[in-house]
Amino acid sequence: MRIVITGSNGQLGRELASRLASPTNQLYCIDLPGCDITRKTDVHSFLNKAKPETIIHCAAYTDVDGCERNPLKAKAINEIGTRNLVEYAGPNNVLFVYVSTDYVFDGKKGAAYTETDQVAPLSIYGRTKLNGEYIVQRNCTKHFIVRTAWLYGQGTNFITKVIETAKKNRQLRMVDDQFGCPTYTKDLAGAIEKLIETNEYGIYHIVNSGSCSRYEFAIDIIRNAGIDIDVQRVKSSEFKTTAARPANTILNTKKLKKIGIALRSWQDALSEYMSIRAVITST
Repeated sequence: MRIVITGSNGQLGRELASRLASPTNQLYCIDLPGCDITRKTDVHSFLNKAKPETIIHCAAYTDVDGCERNPLKAKAINEIGTRNLVEYAGPNNVLFVYVSTDYVFDGKKGAAYTETDQVAPLSIYGRTKLNGEYIVQRNCTKHFIVRTAWLYGQGTNFITKVIETAKKNRQLRMVDDQFGCPTYTKDLAGAIEKLIETNEYGIYHIVNSGSCSRYEFAIDIIRNAGIDIDVQRVKSSEFKTTAARPANTILNTKKLKKIGIALRSWQDALSEYMSIRAVITST
């Protein structure tokens, strides 16, 4: 299979490139500065040469506060960039995988969100990612929209920031009123690999099983890292952020399980990630 992966230098892009590398696949990995998805002529020139059967679109402007400060940049990358890819994929009958986010929801449901629940993003990041979903739905018959959350893997992420802060301070303050599903890129990439082998097109929530608060997630990170530090519970209102964050975006994955794909618990995934990280940092 001829596969294009956008955002190939990002956490998920790297994992997918590693996972999908095989004698039966031809991979074409693109990211800045090599290819700017906001430039239609560049994108189509690349795609016309690669002639992909599948495009997995991981590239995005994911800095939530950055999107709020720079909405034009957010629109250019998350919407126009997506449209440029889709305008090739749709007419050429290319399978399109769009990686989206739990931030398309406002977090006010009080229960886990299903794929058919009402969307209501609170931020420009969430809004531009949702508009990307609409662009894909309108233009690609063969598509998978993958909503995920609290992603971590190779690179800078919530876990690396928690550990860095914990090593510099005697105390760590973490919000206990934001809830979600931590997700390991290794497991997400594996699920996407299985998903593209089916023709069960549509929207899917793909996260590691179980859920927790940011505080609970931080506690488990610190425990796995073997750091002795006090973690203090605080409320989101004590932190001023440019963009609003949804309070509870736990995602329901029953639809994914119905087609035979299930991810392990977030605790088991985190334990493996931390073990691998410990080996890498010690060498």
